[in-house]
Amino acid sequence: GAVGAPGGSCAPGGPREAAVTLWAQLSLLLSSPSYVCLVLGYAAETATVIGISTYGPVFLLGFGSFHSQAACSLAFAGAVSVGGVLGTPLGGVLTDTVLSRAKR
Repeated sequence: GAVGAPGGSCAPGGPREAAVTLWAQLSLLLSSPSYVCLVLGYAAETATVIGISTYGPVFLLGFGSFHSQAACSLAFAGAVSVGGVLGTPLGGVLTDTVLSRAKR
């Protein structure tokens, strides 16, 4: 048969593999605990980011530290930006450090 064709030839009229259904693929994915945990974790992270970005400035404005919503939103956006710029590389360094210690 042709390269990469486990069931035989890919030529017209040749034997073909059975079609894989959407339900079979979904059941295979959902039977993997790692996949399910990753998807649920990403969904939780996304919901958290959306919630914080939506209600964070309003929450800070409620403390009375800022006199206008624009100033509060700007300060919140700055804090989130600095946190992301610093947190991403620091998280990578921390992960590399932990993994290198675990391999020893």
